[in-house]
Amino acid sequence: AYSVVITELGGEPDYDKLIQGWGKDLYTVLKKNSVSEDHVFWLAAKKEPGVYAESREEQVRKLFDTLAARIEPADAFHLFLVGHGSFDDYDYRFNLPGPDLTAAQINELLGRIRAERQMVVNMTSSSGASLAPLRRKGRVVMTATSAGRERNFSQFARYFIEALQDPAADADKNREVTALEAFRFASREVARFYQSA
Repeated sequence: AYSVVITELGGEPDYDKLIQGWGKDLYTVLKKNSVSEDHVFWLAAKKEPGVYAESREEQVRKLFDTLAARIEPADAFHLFLVGHGSFDDYDYRFNLPGPDLTAAQINELLGRIRAERQMVVNMTSSSGASLAPLRRKGRVVMTATSAGRERNFSQFARYFIEALQDPAADADKNREVTALEAFRFASREVARFYQSA
């Protein structure tokens, strides 16, 4: 499987630190579980060890060009989006340094990846608005919100990443946390977070 993690600017120092930290944790977990180190890529607003490139639109496109040439139909492809999203009642946008990416543009990039099994985990605010444009046969799409109008900063990434590291998230106790188990764990924990906050 190939995995791409894209994290962006938080807009405020506290969010910057959170988002960059979640990106690093997710990248580390995926690398640990990956068949090969060169199958996991992290694009981030700030360069640090492990960051493949800056999370600007042109760098995202360049990476997808590279992967489109490498990935075979039998491979699996996973895309993780962490940070802020927005929705103006027409388009979902993943907020990047520089021009943002719309759901339609993300869908077009994914369409160039020949992997027949794809998964998108959109952990941003307003991510529910990306569900319909990203849906297609052979692609699982998970979002942190159910609607585009849910604009609050999303805590979903924190708990999704925690699930990948926490044996308690392994509901069927087969020593492997599936994406569905991670999604269910994160959904529960986000609900708990808001109840206690």
